[in-house]
Amino acid sequence: MNQEVIDWIKEQLKKHEGTVPWMYLDHDGNLTIGVGHKVVSDDDSLQGGIEKLWKYGSLNSTRKPTTPLRPASAVYRVPGPKMQVVFPLLNQIGLGPACSPAGRTMLSSAGGHQVNPTGGTVAKGPTVVPSSVSTRNQSIQQMVQEARVIQQMDFGDDGLHDAEVYKPYSTFRMTEPAMKAMLDEDFAQMFKYVRWDPSHKFRDIEKFPEEAQKALMDIAFQTGAGGMAKMTDFADAVQKQDWKLAAEKFKVPQADDDRNMDRKNLLLQAAAKSPAKAAK
Repeated sequence: MNQEVIDWIKEQLKKHEGTVPWMYLDHDGNLTIGVGHKVVSDDDSLQGGIEKLWKYGSLNSTRKPTTPLRPASAVYRVPGPKMQVVFPLLNQIGLGPACSPAGRTMLSSAGGHQVNPTGGTVAKGPTVVPSSVSTRNQSIQQMVQEARVIQQMDFGDDGLHDAEVYKPYSTFRMTEPAMKAMLDEDFAQMFKYVRWDPSHKFRDIEKFPEEAQKALMDIAFQTGAGGMAKMTDFADAVQKQDWKLAAEKFKVPQADDDRNMDRKNLLLQAAAKSPAKAAK
C-alpha cells in the first residue's frame, strides 16, 4: 500500500473519528482517545491500556489546585434493579468539593465507598491521588480512576455523539505528536490484522485497487477485521474482487449515512476501474 493511500485513509479517519486528546465514550460505549483509539483492547485491562498511552509520551494534566472546576453532575449507574444515583461525579476523582487536599476516599455508591465528612481518609476503597503529585505511576493511577468514572457515565444521546461532554472529567491530554504516533501504530496494526484475518478474505488487499483499499481500511477501523469478515456476503465479494457486489452487500450500522456512502462510492469506483474482476 503506497504512502499516498495511507495518508488519505488517515485523514479520513481524522475526519470521521475526530482527534480527541482526552478520554471519552464512543458510539458503542468504548473508552476512546485520540483518533478512534480504544483504550481497552481485547488483550488489555484498563490499567494496561492506559499504561500503553504513556509510551507515546507524557500526558499533560489540566488539573490546577488553585483553579476549581465547575460543578457537574451526571447519572451514575449502580448495580441493582432500577437504581440510579445522581451526584457530582467530580468528587469521585478528586476534582470536586467533597475531596479535600488531604485526600479523601473516592465516592462510589457501587463500591460501597464513602466520603469522610470530617476529612482524612476512609479505609475502604482507593484514595484519590492529589493533583500536586506528578510522578508517572501516580498520574497513571489518577487516569485509571478517571477512566472508571467515565465508563459509568450516562449522558443519554448527547454522550453518544459528542466527546466534548466528557472533557471536564478527563483531565489528562495527549499531545499532537503522541496522537500521531498512536495513529501510525494503530494503522500498521490494523493493516496487519486485515491481511492475516483467519477468513483469508482480505489477504490480497495490497493487490486491490486503491479505492477498494481505502474503503476496506476505513471499515476495518470501525468494525475490526473480524467484524468485516462477519459480513459474509461482503467478504465473499471482496475475495472475488467483485467490487460492485461488495458495494451492495456492505453496511456498517455504527457509521453515519455519509460515511457509509463514501465507502460505497469508493467500492463503485474500484468496480469501474476493474470491470473484468467485478464481472466474475
